[in-house]
Amino acid sequence: MPTRGRATSGRICANGDRTYLFIAKLEAAFAQALQAAQARWATLEKAQKRFAALAKVEERHARHYQSVLATLAA
Repeated sequence: MPTRGRATSGRICANGDRTYLFIAKLEAAFAQALQAAQARWATLEKAQKRFAALAKVEERHARHYQSVLATLAA
């Protein structure tokens, strides 16, 4: 019976219990970080698609402006 330890969930933790709790907390933190990273990645993928679409629109506008300038210059 340990006399030293930390009160966790209403009981005294032995050294082994503290190790288990520490690993469980690390796993939970890792899972949260992974979810956040996946959400950020999805946001970046959406942004990439939007910028690609905007680039196509800008190219179309530039071609139109060039054809108008060419018509005016002629």
